[in-house]
Amino acid sequence: MLTKVRRLRFSTKAKSGGTRGQQRGSPWPKPAADGAKETAAKGTPGAEERPLPFVSCGEKTAPSRRIRVLLADDHQMMREGLAALLNRQADIEVVGQAYDGEMAVRLACELAPDVVVMDVTMPVLSGIAATRRITVEAPGVRVIGLSMHEEAHMVSAMRKAGAVGYLTKDGASETLVAAIRACVRPGRQPDGR
Repeated sequence: MLTKVRRLRFSTKAKSGGTRGQQRGSPWPKPAADGAKETAAKGTPGAEERPLPFVSCGEKTAPSRRIRVLLADDHQMMREGLAALLNRQADIEVVGQAYDGEMAVRLACELAPDVVVMDVTMPVLSGIAATRRITVEAPGVRVIGLSMHEEAHMVSAMRKAGAVGYLTKDGASETLVAAIRACVRPGRQPDGR
């Protein structure tokens, strides 16, 4: 049985001026001096962006440190790709990765991230049930649903569970980065402004 695969779009194109840790003209980063990992993953320029069905971030003070993110997805390649994308951002760091809903709840309580990027369909405990538990057991943590499911009932279920946003995996990577920032920085719009 074949299924349609939706993914975030990644590119290895280097910016002409280079970025911190990146060689000019090379799409591959130089190893960071402090041993931190950096990659060349970047969202595809000009990729179609769709408005978020909802982002309700409420009142939260602006952090003076990097935004701490926990990734929860049962697909290792997806987690690794998202981690590479997010760790390239100067103001975001991935502090943990969960491969099922139960682990996502446990890590959210242990690591106290600012944001959890949660897949909806996961083993052991669904992303919807995990979101519901995280909002109760770790009330300061914001959850953004990230799924291949576009159906309104899935978006509604995540919202009722306590998620502050919902994105589809076929959206632009910049939309995810902007949504993460919007959840913890007052005054920012979901489009990153």
